[in-house]
Amino acid sequence: FRALQRWAPGAFPEVWRELEVERVGAGGLSYLIRWPASDNATRTTTTTHRQQQQRQGQQQQGQGQEQPLLPVLFISHLDVVPVAEETAEQWEQPPFSGAVAG
Repeated sequence: FRALQRWAPGAFPEVWRELEVERVGAGGLSYLIRWPASDNATRTTTTTHRQQQQRQGQQQQGQGQEQPLLPVLFISHLDVVPVAEETAEQWEQPPFSGAVAG
């Protein structure tokens, strides 16, 4: 996992620059990621959300009152498994190249 830990900040520089990233645990790839601006974003984001709903013709509940926004959670999962050297030539792409087929 150490190679992935070194790779991630370079692969996703905006995340490491704009968000607070805290590694959780010693050996894995678990991170606690927090957007500091979210502390002050409720009013602006709620107002923007209301404007979008009004444009779409939806009824607005509690108009004139600030409604708290719910938090958002993004989850991802990555598995890496060993590749037997004798099978490497059978792969259409190098096994760990990160190539996306399709």
